Amino acid sequence: SMNLLQMEVGRSIMPKDDLYLHQIPSFVGSMQQFYFNNKEIIQLAKTNSLPNLNITAQFNSDAPVLKDTVTFKSKDAYVTLPKLLARSQFSISFQFKTIELYGLLLYNGGQGPDFIAIELQDGYLHVLFNMGGGPQRVVVNIQQRLNDNQWHLVSVQRPGLEQIQIRVDDEHPTISDLTGSTKLHLDLTGYLYVGGVGKSMYNDMPYSSPYGFQGCMASVDFNGRRPNLFREAEKIYYGVEEGCQGASNSCRADSCMNGGYCIEQWNSFQCDCKMTSYTGPRCMQESMSATFGPTPGLITYYYPPDSLPSRTSDRLAFGFRTSSSVEKQVTLLRVESQTGADFLEVEIINGSMFVSYNMGSQMSVPIGDHFTKVTDGNYHVVRVTRDGAAATLQVDSNDVIRKDPTREEQQWSVFNNQSKIIVGGNGKKPFFRGSISGLVFNGKRVIDLACVQDPFIVKEGNVLLCPTTTRKHEMQSTEGIRQTTPHDGVTDDIIVPAGSGEGGIRCPEDDEDDCAQEEFSDNIISTTVKFTYKPTTKPPPKSTDTGPCYSKDLLNCDNQVESTNLMKPDRNSSKSGQLNIEGSKPSTEYNPQRPANSSREQEVTQTPNLALIIGIVGGVLVALIILIIALYKFRSRDEGTYKVDESQNFAFLEKKQQQGNGALLGNHSGGGGKSGKKKDVKEWYV
Repeated sequence: SMNLLQMEVGRSIMPKDDLYLHQIPSFVGSMQQFYFNNKEIIQLAKTNSLPNLNITAQFNSDAPVLKDTVTFKSKDAYVTLPKLLARSQFSISFQFKTIELYGLLLYNGGQGPDFIAIELQDGYLHVLFNMGGGPQRVVVNIQQRLNDNQWHLVSVQRPGLEQIQIRVDDEHPTISDLTGSTKLHLDLTGYLYVGGVGKSMYNDMPYSSPYGFQGCMASVDFNGRRPNLFREAEKIYYGVEEGCQGASNSCRADSCMNGGYCIEQWNSFQCDCKMTSYTGPRCMQESMSATFGPTPGLITYYYPPDSLPSRTSDRLAFGFRTSSSVEKQVTLLRVESQTGADFLEVEIINGSMFVSYNMGSQMSVPIGDHFTKVTDGNYHVVRVTRDGAAATLQVDSNDVIRKDPTREEQQWSVFNNQSKIIVGGNGKKPFFRGSISGLVFNGKRVIDLACVQDPFIVKEGNVLLCPTTTRKHEMQSTEGIRQTTPHDGVTDDIIVPAGSGEGGIRCPEDDEDDCAQEEFSDNIISTTVKFTYKPTTKPPPKSTDTGPCYSKDLLNCDNQVESTNLMKPDRNSSKSGQLNIEGSKPSTEYNPQRPANSSREQEVTQTPNLALIIGIVGGVLVALIILIIALYKFRSRDEGTYKVDESQNFAFLEKKQQQGNGALLGNHSGGGGKSGKKKDVKEWYV
C-alpha cells in the first residue's frame, strides 16, 4: 500500500537536490472535475470539506487565468527575446485573442534553412518549421476560426525527436510525425520574434503572413520560462503596451450604408457590401451597371472548365430598374449547371419579382414577392439566399420571404457543377430591357468583370456598359441648377438625341421612363442634355410645324418647344445616317448634316446670319462716325495769326533802290530817330 502524506494540485514542492523536478514550473490555467480515489477534490475544496486544506487558487467562472498580458496595437508591433533552445526538444505555450484573420505570432530563424514560425492564416493556426530537410507546414485541426475575440490557449510541444504535438484549447492535438526524417535537429540562432518581425523580413520568408499579429497575448511560456514580454523584452518596436486593451467597438448603426454588413477590426471596421449592389468602404458608391435594350442583349460568365463549383448555399444580390411597359414575363438572370438540370433563375412576372430553382429534382421550387411592384421605373435591390433546399427572397427593405420545401417534395440540396451565369435573359423567354447594377453571385461581380473585359465574359447583342447607374433622385437634382430669369417666364427642357451605337441609339440612363413615355418599343432616347432659355417678350406666332431647332446654338433658336413629348428615333438611324422623328404629325426624314429646305428651317438658319450682318454693319457705322468726328476736330484747331512788315520784304527793298535822288523812303525823325511801332513785328527770311 501507499501512504500519502500530502497532495499538491497545481504545483510541485520537491527537495532542492532533485534538480529535474525542481525545474518543472507550476501549472498556470484552469482546472475542473479533478477526481482522486473517486473524490471530487475541487468541489470538496470549494465547500471546505477537506481537513488541513490550504488554498491559494481562486474559484471563478470559465474566465481564463491570464499572466503578463500585453497588447500589440498595430500590425507592425513586435518584441524580441533571446533565441529559443529547440535543438531536440522544446515547449511553447501562450494565450491570445484577436479579431484579425492573418498575423505572424512567433518566428525564430536558425542556421541555414532552419526556422520555426507560428501564424494565423484565414483565422486558423499554422505551425511551420524546417530542420534542414525542407520546410513543413502543419495546419491545426480545429473546426472554428480563432479570430473570434475570445482567449485561446496554444501549446506546441516536442517531447522527442520524432514528434511535434500542437493543441488549441481542449481540442484533440494535431501530431506531426517526423519518423523517417534524416534531419531532426532544429538549430536556431538570432532573436526570437514575438508578435511579428521587421518590415523588411516579410519578403522571401517561408511564412505567408504579410504583417504581424494584432491583438492581445498572455501567459507566454518558452521551455518553462515565462517572460514578461513588456518588461523583459530586449527590444520593443512600435505599439506594444501592458494589459489587454481589447478591440474597440467600431461598428455603429450608420457604419455601413445600404444594408452593408459591418465587420469589426481591431481598431476599425470593414463593410461587407456583397448583398447591397453598392461598393466602397461604406457601401455608398454606385456599382458598375449594364443597360439592356432596345434589342435583346446578354452578358454571360463562364466558369473555368477545370473548376466548376458545386455548392450547398448561394448568395445573390443586384439592383435594377425597368419600365412598366415590359412584357408580362421576362428573365433577369439565370445560373445553370453543366448539364442544365440544376439552375437558379430570377424573373419578373406581371410586375412582381420571382425566383425559381432546382437542384436536380423533379420539380422546381418557386418563391415570389406578390406585394411589391418592381416595374415602376424606380431602383430596386434584390437579395436571394439559398441554403440547401431552402431559399429566401427580399426586395428592397421589405419583409424577407422564405421557402422551405417539405421532405415529401424530395428536393436535393447541392447545386452541382455551376457552369455559367447569364445576365439579361435566358435565351428563351423575352429578354430584359432596363438596367442592372452591382450584380454579385457568390462573390463574383459579373458586370464589373464585363467592364474590364474578363476573358471568361461573353457579351452579346445590345448591351451598354456604364460606370455607374443613375438613381432617380440624382436625375431630379438637375432642377436645382436651372437658370432663372428676372421675368416670369418658365424654363423648358430641350431634349436632344444622344449618339448612336450598335443596334441604334441607346439610352445610357437606367430609368427607361426618362427615355420613352409611350409603350416600351425597340427604340430608346436619352435625356442626357438639358438646355434652358429665356422666352422673348413677344413670342413668335404658333405654327402647326413643330419641327426641332437644328441651329448649332440652341439658345438662339426663335421657335419655342410647345411640347416636351419625347421623340423616338428609327432603329436604323445609325446605319442610314437618318433619324425618324415621331411627333404630332407624320414623320419626315432629314439628313443631320444637311437639313431639308423647308421655310421653317430657312427661317431658323437665316436668323443667326441676319444678326451677324446687322452687327457688322452697325460696327462699321460706329467706326465711320468716330473717324469723321476725329477729322473735324483736327481741321478746326487754332493755327495762330502773324503781322508782316511789307517794307522788309524783297520787293520793297528793290523798289527803294531804284529812286535816283537818294532820298530814303518812309517816315524819318532824323538820323537817330526810333520807331516804337516795330517792336511786335516779326521778321521772316527766306
